[in-house]
Amino acid sequence: MSDYTPGPWHAGGTTVWGGPVTSARMTVADTACCGSLTRDEDEANAVLIAAAPELLKALVDCMADLDHYANTHGPGPDKRRDAAIAAIARAKGEVKA
Repeated sequence: MSDYTPGPWHAGGTTVWGGPVTSARMTVADTACCGSLTRDEDEANAVLIAAAPELLKALVDCMADLDHYANTHGPGPDKRRDAAIAAIARAKGEVKA
């Protein structure tokens, strides 16, 4: 899988675009394309998608802390750690949904 459009991502209505606000906008997603959701749902999905790069980075950073804790204090909450590892792999395209 290739790298995704650089962040930050921004939501405006039902459109998500990447890159700095001051430069040319690169459309990442348009949540209105499905036609089966309400406008409010489409806009909420756009906001969630726009947060994806930051959410992924935060989860990766948390994993580093969990790994450090496990190395210094012994194993921690394995189910949550396993879920985080799976979510990171899915977000990176290493595992299909």
